[in-house]
Amino acid sequence: MKIDIQEVIRSCFESCESGLVKNTRIHLIEKYNENRIFLKREDETGFGISGYKLRKYWSLLPFLRKEKFDLVLVAGGSHSNNVLALAQILKENGIGMKAYLRGESHLPLKGNHFLIRLLLKEQELEYISRNEWSGYKEKIDNDAEQFRKSGKKVFILPEGAATRAAVPGIMTLFFDILYNEKNEGIVFDSILIDAGTGFTAVVLLFANALLPVPKKIHIVSQAASENEIEEMIVKVSEWLLQLSGAKWPKPQNYSVHIPRSNKKFGLPDQEILAFIRSFASEKGVLTDPVYSGPFIFEALKLIHSGELESGKATLLVHSGGGTSLLGYSDKFTV
Repeated sequence: MKIDIQEVIRSCFESCESGLVKNTRIHLIEKYNENRIFLKREDETGFGISGYKLRKYWSLLPFLRKEKFDLVLVAGGSHSNNVLALAQILKENGIGMKAYLRGESHLPLKGNHFLIRLLLKEQELEYISRNEWSGYKEKIDNDAEQFRKSGKKVFILPEGAATRAAVPGIMTLFFDILYNEKNEGIVFDSILIDAGTGFTAVVLLFANALLPVPKKIHIVSQAASENEIEEMIVKVSEWLLQLSGAKWPKPQNYSVHIPRSNKKFGLPDQEILAFIRSFASEKGVLTDPVYSGPFIFEALKLIHSGELESGKATLLVHSGGGTSLLGYSDKFTV
């Protein structure tokens, strides 16, 4: 059964919360040889919630309301963009939340950690030390069972919000790129996107596979291994079958690049910090030290090295999350 991309677009937007996400713009950041390099400004979807996170919640929120969940449990680091975004969305919609943060409660109140503490009451937060973090999933499962025994309907949000209900929302990212192309009169040969869990990037791969001539997608993975991305492809394929009742074509035209520049995830080195500062002062674009900064640094390096065939028009997707930059202010000299 052939899948009609126009029907998919209609279905995705029908599954989403009206007005939660707007189209995001693209703009030229560099000309390199014959290649024009553009940036997709997902960071401009909002202040406290921006980028991929908002698109995920665009379809996840209607699901949570429809199923009448009382409580959502989520885990993340003290500067987690995911926890910060979820806290705002759930508070606004009167849905309960408990966050499990990696680290200690006496961590400095700056950046996202400060904003999370503003949003969540003491009973809505629990810190798990780094030494005990390996068992956080078991801890959440046990707590969820206790909440259910007390009569609450509980939803556990996986890392990166990688869940079936978030697929329609995140798929709108690719359709928005097609809108940018039509609106600006550009056809992108290549799209470069980062990956934490790989969820967003993989959904993009499946949307791309619906095109008569798929684009080349380059995944610059900040955290997920190639095997984990392949596992995510299998998982998203199953979710799409459940959502649409049809088997989607398997992604083919993509490659995975593992950055060599920032070996410790979430701990930017001086080269990354210097790039973030120069990119801000030269391009007027703020990036964060965990995802978007290292991603754009590595993506431009790949293009300049000639390691990938990027064509005449290349798009880098800025993943947002700029508020976490403020948590690293002491790392910069200005």
